Amino acid sequence: MNFFKNILLLLISPVGGWKDIEKYTIPNNLLLGKLLYPCIGVLALSSFIPYLFGYVSISLQNVIIIAMIDFVKYFVSFYAISYLVIGFLPDLFKKKSDINKVNNFIVYNITILVIFNILRILMPGFPFFEIFQFYIIYVVYRGLNYLKIPSTREKSFVAIMSLLLLIVPNGIKLILDLLIPNL
Repeated sequence: MNFFKNILLLLISPVGGWKDIEKYTIPNNLLLGKLLYPCIGVLALSSFIPYLFGYVSISLQNVIIIAMIDFVKYFVSFYAISYLVIGFLPDLFKKKSDINKVNNFIVYNITILVIFNILRILMPGFPFFEIFQFYIIYVVYRGLNYLKIPSTREKSFVAIMSLLLLIVPNGIKLILDLLIPNL
């Protein structure tokens, strides 16, 4: 299974992407190690590009801090969102296979946000990448069939999951920005 093909499908056609993902049962640790962690690493490395090509005039020390913050905000976000979703919606995810599915769902969605962030760094003159992160709401909505969410809970699940995916990484970044001076 090609994980990056699935991400591309989710970006182009979320319905088709989730259908393709549903065909396979993937252990969450494998998905984390082959998809999310490498993408977060690429994001951290891409933080150096504006410094190397002179887009911004900041010190190398600050670039390293920015790279670390980018890495940590998505790394911790996966575990925080997983804990919150499974903890607050236990009636939806009772079986171990359901928990694996929701964790994979979170991994794919966070990876999409990471890719948007990489593109934002690589193309600093295109402000629509800041707005494009809201596309995740549509991807979450189209993933409801993948998770088999009951129709009575669809709206609340989309709202909760979308808010968590958008707020948790940015909240972690805000906290780290407050804790680390001189940025």
